[in-house]
Amino acid sequence: MMHKTLFIILFQLSLTCSVAQQSQLLLGTWIKTNIETNNLQIAADIKYLKYTFENDGKFYLSTDYDEKGIEYRYKLIGDILALNDNKLNIISLEKDYLVLEDIGKTNEPIKIYFTKMSKLLSENTIGQNDYYMSGNDTIYFESELVYPEFEKKNNKTSDGYILSNMVGLINGKEETYSFATFIVNTNGQISNIDIMHHISNKYDSNLIKAIE
Repeated sequence: MMHKTLFIILFQLSLTCSVAQQSQLLLGTWIKTNIETNNLQIAADIKYLKYTFENDGKFYLSTDYDEKGIEYRYKLIGDILALNDNKLNIISLEKDYLVLEDIGKTNEPIKIYFTKMSKLLSENTIGQNDYYMSGNDTIYFESELVYPEFEKKNNKTSDGYILSNMVGLINGKEETYSFATFIVNTNGQISNIDIMHHISNKYDSNLIKAIE
């Protein structure tokens, strides 16, 4: 009787540790590297996909590299990953690799392969066309590997950050298309604002204020 009780306790402890370990492995940001599906339209539509799992049960889905994405809730139930009403089967989960299968689509199974963002960053090298030198400074062009993150919660991208600051400054009768470049240094300071497409002196002035 003692041996049986001990076995049950050890089994439950092992199962608990396994779930906890799985939860820790899942935390972080994952980037889609491949998708397997017979539906060519779905494969074409999902060009970029990023999943971010946080310790408080929050999950973010993004189809843009410079956005954290839409917030959802997630829950691990064994090998099932419940994302709101959608359920995905965890085919494989390792330190740097994740494979999920959408079990809700039995007629059109979808298997998605992810790699940890930190792994991708460590493996990918910056090419000569991804940056230029300005004196002793290295200036990187914004890309999937290098991009600024803004502190405002609802405006994590450069476009969203600028547009939010332009509210109330835009004249509804004016052209609203603009194109500008600027540099964000490692301290978060913005400099070298260069407006490539001019609308009016007033608009350009407001745009500079919004960027700064």
